[in-house]
Amino acid sequence: MDVDVTFDAITVCCRRGPDATPVTTMRVAQYRTTDLTRLTVVTRIVDQVAGGRLSVADAAATLTAAITAGHPYRAGWPPPDGPDWPPPGALMLGGSPLIGLTAVIVTAGAVGGVGWAVFAALTAFAHFGPVLATGTAGAVVGVAAGIARRSPKMHPQVMLLSGIIPLLPGFAIYRGFYQLATQHMVDGMLTLTLAATSGLALAAGVAFGDGIAGPRRHPSGG
Repeated sequence: MDVDVTFDAITVCCRRGPDATPVTTMRVAQYRTTDLTRLTVVTRIVDQVAGGRLSVADAAATLTAAITAGHPYRAGWPPPDGPDWPPPGALMLGGSPLIGLTAVIVTAGAVGGVGWAVFAALTAFAHFGPVLATGTAGAVVGVAAGIARRSPKMHPQVMLLSGIIPLLPGFAIYRGFYQLATQHMVDGMLTLTLAATSGLALAAGVAFGDGIAGPRRHPSGG
């Protein structure tokens, strides 16, 4: 008897002698092959059958018990076509909602930190102005979002929003309105103009980076 175990199927061939045709049966494991616990059990069953320590009837019963056993972790969520990013993955592996929330914060913080680090490096070492530094950092964030859009399981909005929030000129807008409220009209108008220009540069940089790294769209019929 020959037993062949692959990633998605188990094939058993029984040779019944020189005059009879062999009997071959195959069992497809389908999605359960992603369960490493079940794969370990199946490997042990095959070794025991090959070594003569387990009969075919007992092996069939043991295999059925292994297939019908519950998962050691939460399987089935997210679905196969669901998002492929840390929070659902943390919950799928059995993590608590707190771990999922922590994964969200870490992911957002990492992407936002990269955008802010680029802005700080350009202003501190390259002596870029705030508008040019904001646009360049926005392009870096746009490239990250464009790369994420190449995968159907990724959410580019997560990277996009997390990256641009630290770069938004919110403090400059607040300072501009404060200067206007304290009768510093010229300074207030200059600050608001700088904030608006930085916002436009951020939007242009994000669109530019996303256009470079995003998936190419081919016209229909081309």
